[in-house]
Amino acid sequence: MALDKLASENLNITFIHWWPGAVNTGNVRKGWDANLIVGKIFSRVVESLNRLIGFSDDESG
Repeated sequence: MALDKLASENLNITFIHWWPGAVNTGNVRKGWDANLIVGKIFSRVVESLNRLIGFSDDESG
C-alpha cells in the first residue's frame, strides 16, 4: 500500500520493488535476437553475475 500511495503522489517517478534482488528467470536471453553477438555477450555477462549474486526461481519463492 505504501508504494501505491507514493506512486499516486509521484506520477513522473517509477517505483520498482527490488526484493529479494536479482532473480535468474532467463529473461536476459529473451529480449535479444539469438544471432546478435552483442546479445550473446550481454547475456553471458549478466547471467554470470546473476549466478554469483542472484537467486534462483525456487529460492525467491
